[in-house]
Amino acid sequence: MSDPQRLARAVFDAFIEDGGEFRQQPVSNLTLAGRTLLSVTTPEGELSVSGAVIAAGQASRRLAGSVGINAPIIAERGYHVMLEGAKADFEMPVVSMDRGVILTPMTDGLRIAGTVEFARAGRLETWARADEVLAHARALFPDLGGVQTGRWMGERPTLPDFLPMIGRAPNAENLYLACGHQHLGLTLAALTGEIIAALVAGRDTGIEMAPMSVNRFG
Repeated sequence: MSDPQRLARAVFDAFIEDGGEFRQQPVSNLTLAGRTLLSVTTPEGELSVSGAVIAAGQASRRLAGSVGINAPIIAERGYHVMLEGAKADFEMPVVSMDRGVILTPMTDGLRIAGTVEFARAGRLETWARADEVLAHARALFPDLGGVQTGRWMGERPTLPDFLPMIGRAPNAENLYLACGHQHLGLTLAALTGEIIAALVAGRDTGIEMAPMSVNRFG
């Protein structure tokens, strides 16, 4: 996947073309009446819903907790640096297991990524980790060259057993969770969407759902 942003944009554009509506608002609360989700609370007021999916990365922990679901998600943070004009040329990602560094050819250059840093929401970035992965890459390839054009930190939402939470909320018939995919968000996104669609439509998902139960942590 040489350009994840381009993929995300294509999916988003297709959603809009099919009649979807996009609203970007922080959600502070979910309101239930009995076993039905009625609305979500935003700065613009209460937004009535016929159903909802909590798929908000690390923020899923707070949203799930507002309706009594224990989702002990923590950020498994990774760092990367983008180089433009690097002399190393690969057709696919290359991993140094000894150094824990991955070099991936991207549309905009060479991405050098690695490290795992566990952190709660709001903790400041540790940019020394980005410098570290770049130093490892230059140690592996002394003539790497290239100009750093950007750096990034991603908060990969991770649960204690490294499995996602996918399924219907135990206390709301029209609320679903799809979160905690840790390193495999892009890999499992389409499959997770198919599973949620099947659950909403009342169809068999075709897979064993118990390991991903949304109430497995009590």
